[in-house]
Amino acid sequence: MAQIRPLSLRSEKYRAQSKIPAKSDPIASIWVDSGVFHLDSPFDYLINQEIDALIKPGIRVVVPFNKREVEGIVIARKSGEVAQGLKWISKVVSPVACASTESLALIEKVRTHWAAHPYDVIRSAIPPRSAAVDKERWEFSPIASRKLKPTASYMQLPPSANHLSLIKDYCLNNPKSGSRLIIFPDSGSVSAFADLIPASITIDSEISKEERYRNFLRAFYGAHNTIIGTRSAVFLPLRDLDEVIVVEEESQLHYEKRAPGWNSRDVALLRSQQELIDLTFIGYSPSVEVAHLIDDGAIRYRSRKSAVRTRAIPKVDGELLPSGAVSEIRGALSRGPVLFLSPRKGYAQGISCAKCRNLAFCSCGGKLIKRGVNSAVECLLCEKAYEQFRCSWCQGVTPYLLSRGVKRHAFELGRTFPGVRTIEVGEELPQVDIDHEKVLVVSTAGRIPRSKSGYEAVVLLEGDEFFAWADVRGSERARSLIFQAAGFLSDKGLFILIMDSSHPVIGALASWKPSLLTGRELREREVVDLPPFSRAIAMEIAKHEVQSVQRGLESAVRDGRLPKRTKIFGPVRTQEEKSRILLFVPTEDGDLLVTMLHEFQRKRSATGKAMASIRIDPYSIT
Repeated sequence: MAQIRPLSLRSEKYRAQSKIPAKSDPIASIWVDSGVFHLDSPFDYLINQEIDALIKPGIRVVVPFNKREVEGIVIARKSGEVAQGLKWISKVVSPVACASTESLALIEKVRTHWAAHPYDVIRSAIPPRSAAVDKERWEFSPIASRKLKPTASYMQLPPSANHLSLIKDYCLNNPKSGSRLIIFPDSGSVSAFADLIPASITIDSEISKEERYRNFLRAFYGAHNTIIGTRSAVFLPLRDLDEVIVVEEESQLHYEKRAPGWNSRDVALLRSQQELIDLTFIGYSPSVEVAHLIDDGAIRYRSRKSAVRTRAIPKVDGELLPSGAVSEIRGALSRGPVLFLSPRKGYAQGISCAKCRNLAFCSCGGKLIKRGVNSAVECLLCEKAYEQFRCSWCQGVTPYLLSRGVKRHAFELGRTFPGVRTIEVGEELPQVDIDHEKVLVVSTAGRIPRSKSGYEAVVLLEGDEFFAWADVRGSERARSLIFQAAGFLSDKGLFILIMDSSHPVIGALASWKPSLLTGRELREREVVDLPPFSRAIAMEIAKHEVQSVQRGLESAVRDGRLPKRTKIFGPVRTQEEKSRILLFVPTEDGDLLVTMLHEFQRKRSATGKAMASIRIDPYSIT
């Protein structure tokens, strides 16, 4: 009796015989979502003739990798001999492309610039797929020819004007033959601006997964569109893109929180150079990076000749509002709303004894704080409540509030102006719109609610505290906030700064010239070789390894394996088990240092060591 071969073997033989390589360009170069950092190069796979017509750049596929099936994205097809042992593409996830050759090239530039695995960037650049949306009809629209003479500029917004209306006017007065991409720092601005441009396409994390993916494909397959989004939209594949606009590029919200920590401004600069498209920054006051490019002539500065009514009133005895400010505010309140800007959130971020003024600490060593007017003093670390405060030094029983925050300021202002409604706005509170009414609005930085008629006065509380923020960007952030707040004034509104009148921000604001401050900031940074005159890298690593890693970096500098002008600072403890090392290198040597650190990460990954957390060109280096 003849032996019958098992059905499974027959099936395997059939599948093997059915896989015939594509006749033309039978090899696909694919980025694989391997989950392994050092396996970040493209891998080659064979294209079965049956799926030949579907395999093109931007197509999602499934491929065998390390004894499992994983997703990948086709980045190119190529010819060549079919090597022995080369694996086949298992299947096509969807026939709908999710990237173009240009957007894949941008992802490659970004992942190189920030020393990342390509899928670290892809997760931001390409939204999750929706099978239902893929089943809809998607065909590329015809596009018009593009000019190839890109410009880069910074358009300064004027004070006392609705910035969204001005951006809309700019778009209407400067029509494009192709698509325009506008990047805002936050979802609220995206939504508000989309209401002004009804035919626009929104790309934002606040909308549903399905809607976001559908809008992504509408933008990719369509033409001559206006697309509005937050930072990830900067990667959007657009075949007829004419201009990218980045609004308020100095905002920390333009920096991606997840690794590798890219930011909208620098990605837009890379894209503008690669795709030869116009790049326009729009804001009240530029970042030091853009200010440096303006000084070098790489970006044209389009200023607004304006002026702001200002008055600086210094404190006399540590009071929140000097008497001169109170009278000015009462006059403004008779006409409409008044905005107060507080440098800190919360109620009181520190406690001392009212009798001896020693700082108060918990028995665990944590700092004592107060969260509200009716709250007990408590420990910031262990949250132990002290219903009856008693100073451990002098036994005094009266706490003195230090570092007052927005909640305490709102309480004190309510007592100073009795009978006037007080609205507190903070990070944990919903955004509100202010009608034309006589109210006090107390806000932290970045949460300013807009008044329909503009504020009759903007008051900067504890003005010197804004410029005392303990990080390198402290002055830039304070300048940005002050100029942005002036945009919320009414036509005849007054900006009151509770600070010494000799501070240079007073003249810069009054003349509407942030360059009077940016020039000073750039000179200070150049003297000490800080960004933008250098590239900065923050590296966090386990504290038990940090000393050996630092010695290795210092040895690499001495041996010439790292740029000779690399400066290494630290280590500094950041968490219970982590320490940070800071590296600075002149801009011209930055790419070499980043490449070396990428190799450092790849070697750690290949040897099974814990990866260091590396942030390249971070928003803050402190």
